[in-house]
Amino acid sequence: RMSNEIKTLRTLQSNYIVCMHEVFQTSNNLYIVTEKGGADLFEFFDEHPEGVTENWAREIIYRVMKAVLYCHEKHYCHRDLKPENILLNFDPNTQQCSDLKLCDFGLSIQFKEKLVLSDFCGSPGFFAPEMITKGAYFGDKADVWSTGCILLELILGHEKFCDIWMCAYDYDLLQDKEKFSNAILEAVRALPEVLNFSEGLNNFVMRFLKLRS
Repeated sequence: RMSNEIKTLRTLQSNYIVCMHEVFQTSNNLYIVTEKGGADLFEFFDEHPEGVTENWAREIIYRVMKAVLYCHEKHYCHRDLKPENILLNFDPNTQQCSDLKLCDFGLSIQFKEKLVLSDFCGSPGFFAPEMITKGAYFGDKADVWSTGCILLELILGHEKFCDIWMCAYDYDLLQDKEKFSNAILEAVRALPEVLNFSEGLNNFVMRFLKLRS
């Protein structure tokens, strides 16, 4: 996994990807020296427990999508997109995100169009359901689902996100494919009732979190 991280960061050179400066190894440790990014998005959620405004969400998710698009254009999928792997500098006064970078590419993989993957990757609440329900998935589409989950937590706030979304990813449910499939289906169907935002944003979220038959 560390080798994969190093290889990927050497390939992906973008303002939206954390920059790796050096790699060196001692007798006991391997060090990866990168630029210092901002606080991770999970910390940002702690500061805004009720979620953020649509303008803030637009500003942040736009840059997340630019970062993901760059990876996909280079034929890499991240496969572990979650708030902890997004570093950002956001100024509440100007409502501007001056910098945003993806990090932690240990689970990333190169992909080709229509290449079906089968190894499980990601974190509860953010990994694509088909990893369990079908045991097969497209890496780029899995990243899109994860981006939708990040947007959902961004606008709902962490606590509400856990209440209406994370319950479907409960450990016991994840052990049973059928139970998980039913739980995530119910969670998606319940979203329109909790998405009390503009019609444009509501529809945008639902396009990300669309279950594949």
